[in-house]
Amino acid sequence: NPVGAIDALWVTEDHIIVADYNQSETIFVFDRQGLLQAAISRKGRGPQEYLSISDVTLTPDRKRIAVLDNHGKKILYYVLSGNFLFSIELPFYTLCMRYLEEENILLTTYGLEERDPGLASYPYNKDLLYCMDTTLQIRKSFMPNQFSRELSGWCSPKVKQFDDDRVYATHVHSDTVYQVTPEG
Repeated sequence: NPVGAIDALWVTEDHIIVADYNQSETIFVFDRQGLLQAAISRKGRGPQEYLSISDVTLTPDRKRIAVLDNHGKKILYYVLSGNFLFSIELPFYTLCMRYLEEENILLTTYGLEERDPGLASYPYNKDLLYCMDTTLQIRKSFMPNQFSRELSGWCSPKVKQFDDDRVYATHVHSDTVYQVTPEG
């Protein structure tokens, strides 16, 4: 599977990880000299497979790859050699994931509110960012949807993470950028 597009890129001490979400639907792991070490291409409906790649990130120890499969409602974990480790079922639909630290994962929603069964009973289901523990229990939520429900699919905040693990988020069409921490 040749790399079609670079949707995500990480450089670690020993590896270069390239994720192509839509064209080859593969995560490529290269050594620092550019030689392919592994290709994670697991499209399917099985327990070690994803329906689609919505997002990819590295765990804070930079030894595991987390693949967000929004359509399959799960996160799959692989080691850098490409071997499958485990998966966790998502409680609600999400577009983006980032680790705030080892025990805190940030998930971004569509803003479906009570129309998402996993958030229907949550009192702050208008929020777009959810800080979750590693069992995907909500610890805190923030950044309420400021747009109408009809535009909810278009209003997900933009989230960026930098090498020093700082995570920032902003509403679309906003002039304010927030640093996101587990405390909110």
